Amino acid sequence: MTQLLTFQVGDLECAVPFGSVREIVPCTEVAPVTTAPAFVRGLASLRGAPLPVVDLALKLGRPQTELNRFTCLVVADGPYRGTVVTLGLLVHAASRVLDVGPEELLPAPPFAHGARLDHLSAVVRSEGGFVLVLDLGVLFSSDEVRAMVSMEELRQALEGGGR
Repeated sequence: MTQLLTFQVGDLECAVPFGSVREIVPCTEVAPVTTAPAFVRGLASLRGAPLPVVDLALKLGRPQTELNRFTCLVVADGPYRGTVVTLGLLVHAASRVLDVGPEELLPAPPFAHGARLDHLSAVVRSEGGFVLVLDLGVLFSSDEVRAMVSMEELRQALEGGGR
């Protein structure tokens, strides 16, 4: 049995493996950072620590996520060059935890609701459609993750040297 955390990204219902999720927190404010890729909205404060925020809607070719009372960050760990990077995935709303058996994880079709095939590890049939299971290992290219890591290093350097 596999557990998936589902969430809304615009009109898409997406999921990530529950084991990669650290927590879900409300998101009402993001500090922009100009040196980041377009889908990186900036930094959020997670109990005082900076957290790079990725707007999954932008990453998946949808309009930018507007911050409101339902908007949240799925704080998740993704693999990067033999280590783990923690990111805040900005989503419209967290939905539920699904318990799915291996037979319910269907191979991703060549085209799935606007999401590129390489972002998907599987799809799961759900009431009213499909849940797109995102693969955090391939969702971000090495260059994109490197830019986010560099953004954090820049923030640390500015805080350490200028304050």
